Amino acid sequence: MTRFTDKDRAEYFHRSYKTVDGLWFVKTEEQFDFNTALDLDREVWKVMPKIQARFLKKKFGVDKIGGVICSTEYGVWGSEFGPDIRFSFEGSRI
Repeated sequence: MTRFTDKDRAEYFHRSYKTVDGLWFVKTEEQFDFNTALDLDREVWKVMPKIQARFLKKKFGVDKIGGVICSTEYGVWGSEFGPDIRFSFEGSRI
């Protein structure tokens, strides 16, 4: 039986995460329209980094995590769109 390495697990969960997000968007667009799907997607991504930040703070026992999410999660998403993508978090506190 083949065993998953840490890299295999990371790739599996990353791909699953992106697939669910993409399928959710496509199905929302099919049922409603593109603009509705995009609006809902924006609302979800306003909340998701906060959830991730709370988890990381608790997991590592720190009060601030700074750019951890920006450099990991959003860096991964940014890589899908090209090397020049930049994310801005004006007024956000993580």
